[in-house]
Amino acid sequence: MFLFISKRIGQTVPVVLLVSFFVFFVINVIPGDPTLTVLGEFATPEQREIARQQYGFDRPMFVQYVDWLTRTLSGDLGRSLHSNERVWAMLVDRLPVSLELSGLALIIALVIGIPGGILAALRRGTTTDTVIGMFSAVALGVPYFWLGVLLILLFAIFFNLLPPSGYVPFTESPFENLKLMILPALTIGLHVAPLIIRQTRASVLQVLSQDYVRTAHAKGLPWSAIVRKHILRNALIPVLTLVGLQLGNMLGGAIVTETIFSTPGLGSLIVAAVSTRDFPVVQSGIFLVVLLVIFVNLITDILYAYVDPRIRQLLIV
Repeated sequence: MFLFISKRIGQTVPVVLLVSFFVFFVINVIPGDPTLTVLGEFATPEQREIARQQYGFDRPMFVQYVDWLTRTLSGDLGRSLHSNERVWAMLVDRLPVSLELSGLALIIALVIGIPGGILAALRRGTTTDTVIGMFSAVALGVPYFWLGVLLILLFAIFFNLLPPSGYVPFTESPFENLKLMILPALTIGLHVAPLIIRQTRASVLQVLSQDYVRTAHAKGLPWSAIVRKHILRNALIPVLTLVGLQLGNMLGGAIVTETIFSTPGLGSLIVAAVSTRDFPVVQSGIFLVVLLVIFVNLITDILYAYVDPRIRQLLIV
């Protein structure tokens, strides 16, 4: 297992470097002059040129990239061009909110997705299977922003059950925190649940056709024991991989969802930084999101190999 983990970590390093260069390059080719964020629109060309030299924007892009990557790896993410705050402090302040939102969305997706997929597979071809399939198709095709607005109209305005936006830290008031986080988490969770339903259904159907399931049934084992010990144990292994991949999708969906619900997370910070051309915040924020996605995928691969030793032996070779 140690050899497998070491190999996967080694494969991750070049991916991180490649992604860091891509993020830096894309941010720096965005139209707009970042010195306007510092000096304002009425700055003279001479003042903007001095600011470009001061912040190093006049240097070749590769030199800027090496300097940025070196400072980033040492923990110095620079300061915001807009507020002059330390970027690292800004990210650390917003990250727990996004992680909480993604965690709640994952719980909602799993609670809906896994039982729904199992039920659809065990009742294949029935009305239950058809209804669950229709729900998956509709929920999967609805964009984040439309679903978020629909939930606000339904639960906040029409039924007046939940607040439409805002945020209260969990440490201040757990109840108010959950009330404000339900709608944004539901927005993301309902978008991911159909994928889990489909994968769970397909995996369960595949396991149901295996010989050991028929053998267990022929031995007279209770159907509940067959489902619990033989079907779910093997069918949920591919679902584990899908869940790991969808965590990255949830972090991406949080960028849109946090903006809709005025949730002060990492996504809303990046959107605000893009609108003000605050390049240090945008670069570091996106790079942090990418690192989180890579880390989650690494953990998923390790858990997958731990659950299924065949995968571990295959990838070590």
